[in-house]
Amino acid sequence: MHVDTAINNANNYSIPGSSTQTQGEPIGGWTVPPSGNGGNNYTGKLPNSYSNQNNVGFGVSYIGNFEYTGLSVERLNNNYGIPTPEGGSINQSQNRYDLQHQTRDPFSGFSSFKFSAANTNYTHTEFANTGEAASLWRNLANEARFELTHNPLLGWKGTFGAQATAASLNATEVGSGSYSILPPTKTNSNALFWIEEGKWDALQGSLGLRYNNVGQNPNSSTTLQPQETSAGSSTPAITLQNRNFNLISYSAGGLWNFFRDHGLGVAYTVTQRAPSAQKLYSYGAHESTATFDIGNPNLNKEISNNLEFNHQKTLGVFRSKASVYANRFNNYIYGYYTGNAINNGGQEGDGFSVVTAQQAAATIKGIEGEITYNWREQGLGGRLFGDASQGSFNAGGNLPLQPAPRLGAEVAHQKNGWLTNASYIYSYQQNRLASWEQGPAPSYNLLNAGISYTERVQQVNWTVISKYEEFVK
Repeated sequence: MHVDTAINNANNYSIPGSSTQTQGEPIGGWTVPPSGNGGNNYTGKLPNSYSNQNNVGFGVSYIGNFEYTGLSVERLNNNYGIPTPEGGSINQSQNRYDLQHQTRDPFSGFSSFKFSAANTNYTHTEFANTGEAASLWRNLANEARFELTHNPLLGWKGTFGAQATAASLNATEVGSGSYSILPPTKTNSNALFWIEEGKWDALQGSLGLRYNNVGQNPNSSTTLQPQETSAGSSTPAITLQNRNFNLISYSAGGLWNFFRDHGLGVAYTVTQRAPSAQKLYSYGAHESTATFDIGNPNLNKEISNNLEFNHQKTLGVFRSKASVYANRFNNYIYGYYTGNAINNGGQEGDGFSVVTAQQAAATIKGIEGEITYNWREQGLGGRLFGDASQGSFNAGGNLPLQPAPRLGAEVAHQKNGWLTNASYIYSYQQNRLASWEQGPAPSYNLLNAGISYTERVQQVNWTVISKYEEFVK
């Protein structure tokens, strides 16, 4: 039996300033309205930056000599503010039920049979700054999966299986009951997969193959509501239509352990992904991003060719890993800011930037790595880490919403149930922006520290934790 719960409440962020200081915003498509909000008078707090979370979970399993069967249920609640000039908040909740069964040595030639099923019921309500409920989102999903693992054959050990998912997404305006942002959409996904791993002395290899069929079925009778824009025109219309995607993904990788604790690896994968319902059919104001999102029902599947080289040291007090990768995309899906905004007469969505879903060939290149000393062991430990990536359109220009390079360090000490740790991350300024993005995004410093104590009382481990976080631009 297992029970867990967590409560995490955070007040509005403290920021520099007083009641007499005005913190302005740049003029451009990222502000509400786009002409600039004229500045906000803050009193040392960033309004609507709070977050309150709690969850509780319960699980029970029967364990036999050759099998186990388990059931679990989890409840999650999350209420957080939206720190835009218009304010607002979101209240999320989710119930999840899981069933899992595994049998060892089910029949000749196979070492394991595993079956799992899950039901997820997710809702969230978006509130205006007056506290009035504006829109309600519901997502009901059911999933089933089985895996069958065969015994080693010619040095290879593998698993094949199938997975089926059915989801229903519905977003409505509170009061009127009409659609909000997205028409009711059903998504069905059925997949077959096969994974093989082999090892021969200092060499290891892996192969993977997955076929997936995804169907997106919106309620085509939904009447979409065009909006007048600041340019005096209406938002472009889209036609709701069912879409079906056949996706094939595969991978191959190898690792050479050229010393006892050193390895060089290479991996090549081809991944095909279907556009989400939001990218295909969105048509409405989105409070949390201050945008009027317009989907594209004609989007094609996104195809990514990925190549990665890595090095790892896995034994000893000092350990390390590093990788360099390049991902080339056909039909990369992104949100394009048109430079236009909604003119809604002071109603919800007024001044929101118009964003359309588009596709283009793109490339993302990156590098990441870390060095650790005695990490997660008794006594003193430390870690240095960093990562950097950059995405660009093949035709020229930067991809939107790209993360900035980061460097970080972390130290920890663990002894007799006590664990103390502190981490520091420096994120560089991001000035490689898409042509429609405002910036540059400033650099920042993030400091975290914590202390915890764990004590075992009879059959139960009890842990008390205290944390501190500071974010400085």
